[in-house]
Amino acid sequence: MNETGSKKGLFAGAGKGIIDFPKEMYPMAEGFSGVAQAPHARVMFLKNEMSIAIVAMELVNTPAYIIARIKKLITEKTGTPESNIWVSSTHAFCTPHVPLDADNLERFDSAVMEAVREAVDMALANMKSASLGIGSGQSMVNVNNEAFVGGRWIDTAPNPDRTSDKTLTVIKVISTAGDDIGIMYSYGVRSGCADAPRGMETGRLITPDLTGEACIALEEQYHVPVLYLNSAAADQMPREAALYFEVNEDGSAAKRIWDEKNGIDFGIEISKKMGGELAESIKDILSGIKAEGEGVLGHARSSFDWENIKGDAKVNIPVEVITIDDLALAAVKTEISAETSNSFRKAVDQFKYAAILTFVNGDQSYMPAATAYDEGTRASQKSSLKRGAAEEFVRTAAAMLEGRLERTDADSIAAASAGKIIFEGKDAESVGSEVMLGGIPWIVLAEKDGKLLVISKDVVFTGPFNEAGGKVLWENSSVRSYLNGEFLERFSEDEIKRIAETVNVNKANSTYVTGSGPDTADKVFLLSEEEANGYFISDEDRAARDPKTGKAQTWWLRTSGKDTAFAATVLTNGSIYPHGNRAGETNDDTPGDKYEPSSIRPAMWISV
Repeated sequence: MNETGSKKGLFAGAGKGIIDFPKEMYPMAEGFSGVAQAPHARVMFLKNEMSIAIVAMELVNTPAYIIARIKKLITEKTGTPESNIWVSSTHAFCTPHVPLDADNLERFDSAVMEAVREAVDMALANMKSASLGIGSGQSMVNVNNEAFVGGRWIDTAPNPDRTSDKTLTVIKVISTAGDDIGIMYSYGVRSGCADAPRGMETGRLITPDLTGEACIALEEQYHVPVLYLNSAAADQMPREAALYFEVNEDGSAAKRIWDEKNGIDFGIEISKKMGGELAESIKDILSGIKAEGEGVLGHARSSFDWENIKGDAKVNIPVEVITIDDLALAAVKTEISAETSNSFRKAVDQFKYAAILTFVNGDQSYMPAATAYDEGTRASQKSSLKRGAAEEFVRTAAAMLEGRLERTDADSIAAASAGKIIFEGKDAESVGSEVMLGGIPWIVLAEKDGKLLVISKDVVFTGPFNEAGGKVLWENSSVRSYLNGEFLERFSEDEIKRIAETVNVNKANSTYVTGSGPDTADKVFLLSEEEANGYFISDEDRAARDPKTGKAQTWWLRTSGKDTAFAATVLTNGSIYPHGNRAGETNDDTPGDKYEPSSIRPAMWISV
């Protein structure tokens, strides 16, 4: 765990930018045909002897490659170490996921990053000497969404009899001259008032929904950016929504409620109503806040490993905490329940205010409380983690915060954090150079123990991860058999002697926690998700093309995708796509095929 802290001379700035998806993207694959309310990117900078940046993205999720770009942009413009930047997604249901086709992917990326740049520039322009205040209260906007009906659990049924966390935490930042700079608030509710049934081909409208409407209402009154920080919302839906299940009084059955004729417009109306109600609760808290805090900042990072639900792999769960005066914030990628949020607040009661933020710096599988596994709720059924992870998260975060954070030399830590990651054993004179083997140009990625890790400069051929398709691991895939069999025939006898057999560690998917199988001994292999992320300095550096056509290509990784019927990929723009493509995908220009052609980019360790 690394720890930092500081308390002198607070400066702060806040900004926002509109995520304006271009008209060429419509209609979208998820049924979006237009915009009811544009989503935003918002940012808050807090700086004294150390710097912290908090980014709120009004997206259903923010993919890892965009998070990396956001952090890089902020570090370049502000000097804030990437380790001190939190990128949070609001998980608004009525915003699009990353498109799968190359053209719309580029448009999506451009729209999102332009909004972030606008927000960052605005925040920097508004940086002022500042103080802050914190307050808390309650909002009745959320309600537990789990109900046991007709012998099964459902998770879209308002159920006030089950646990909720009504706590609403608000941070107000003002300049020393008394001008408002920005507002942040945290609350556990899914932004899904306007959500529609899955499978709608058209007619859905993009909106940041309930929490976004609250931000807009507050911005209209206070004229400063307002950031929503997603909290414990895994089992908390809006009290009113356009789509929900109504349970019979005797609990024997539930009926889905959805107005086919007025559903979309009705949902937009409800999101404005619920957002307005939430905004009023925030205003009540703001009216009692005296922004007299010094802005004492603290930051710490740690993690723990936890078994996936099958018990065949472990996934690393990052844990981060930030303290701002008497407020403790703990961040995690996973969705968590209200019970976990309540437990955390009790565990760190040395702080006057406390909240868990979710979807921070990525997203991972559900992490329900232990009681959810005991009851067999939908959240436990959806989780890829074994029972107890949520409790371990609370224990880890509380231990980091015990006695508050140790104050250390923030300047030296920040300088170290801003440095480049150097891979052990790399030689600057050899890494990045090209070698020719088997008539193929290879790029040197690393040097270690007298061996070079190389990867083909371009994709070598296009084809499926597994010819037979279906559920498969790298260990039994047809591409592994080919690379370690027929593919080796292209090398000369002397070249074969240079290729070292390597034991590859096959870790679980970082997002979906899908196991990737046992370690394997390979001469030729595909990079893992972790290796593809670590051995390239940027998305552009990771991108590959077809040497015959010059066209950018998607290429396979050996890590399993969203489940074992998929394998993770690197997209045409060089970003890592943990969801992946179907293992048997042929990508043969079939009309309507939504996947980019997936190609093979082999790697191997060779003697120097």
